[in-house]
Amino acid sequence: MQNELVHAQMDKDIAGAGLDVFETAPLPENSPLWGFNNVIITPHTSGNTEFYDQRLIQDILCRI
Repeated sequence: MQNELVHAQMDKDIAGAGLDVFETAPLPENSPLWGFNNVIITPHTSGNTEFYDQRLIQDILCRI
């Protein structure tokens, strides 16, 4: 899937991408994805914010 994304970027078939999950983690340093200005790469923990625990508890309590 990553190869298809690289080709779509090179062919300008897409405007950009935001990624935090990869076929190989962490994303290898030599991956062409690092070279695109319109690709945002975050660690797989990007959803973990200072309010994560609070939101998680609220979500669980709403399901009870």
